[in-house]
Amino acid sequence: QINICVVECRRGNVCHLTIVPAAEKILKRRFYAEERDCVQGKCNIVLKEREWFDADVGVSRVRQKGEKEWGDSYAIIRPGKGKIIVALSDGMGSGADAAKESNETVKLLEGMLVAGIDKETAVKLINSVLILKSYDESFATIDMLVLDLYTGYGEFIKTGSVGSYIKKGKKVMCLKSSSLPTGIVGVSEPAKSKMRFSKDDVIVIASDGVTEVIRDDSWIREVMKNITEESAQEISDNLLN
Repeated sequence: QINICVVECRRGNVCHLTIVPAAEKILKRRFYAEERDCVQGKCNIVLKEREWFDADVGVSRVRQKGEKEWGDSYAIIRPGKGKIIVALSDGMGSGADAAKESNETVKLLEGMLVAGIDKETAVKLINSVLILKSYDESFATIDMLVLDLYTGYGEFIKTGSVGSYIKKGKKVMCLKSSSLPTGIVGVSEPAKSKMRFSKDDVIVIASDGVTEVIRDDSWIREVMKNITEESAQEISDNLLN
């Protein structure tokens, strides 16, 4: 937030029309005038930062044959401050057992992030919780993307998860990690990587049920290379099909 006072404003109620573009040019960010009060040649203006990007999110999933529950769980979290967090967890095993582990992991993660706990601290706390349940052999993967809608920077945090795919222009890349799932060892460092995204970039986060259905991932890259104007949901459905 920026508070600006313009003294001797001789342009009536239009000074914000020059101040907003000037602030954007100098600070390389977007703003809007949330409050404007011009009285007797003196103007008080409150500028608030405007998000530069928006994110379209689609989710598709299918149960393993013979199972009544999905073994993977996900969350789409909007904690405010221009951020969106997408998290996917794959529980140990399949069906109800896997669903229990992944659902607990995602609920813990969502609760901590909404409460304002740092993302890395949240992952380490979940690891400790699952370790305490080790008599049940509880472990799950965490695949998380934290996207800053002001700057376009995205941070991937992975524990035992498979690669994520990113399409930038005509190029498709795979971001992999060699970290362990949460709940296996007492001290576990998640794999982290940061990337800046641009308009129309596509990010695919999937569980191994998708990425390892065929050992060669060329089919995923091919589907993503041929993306044109589809919505996130259509892209997600096409990959699952």
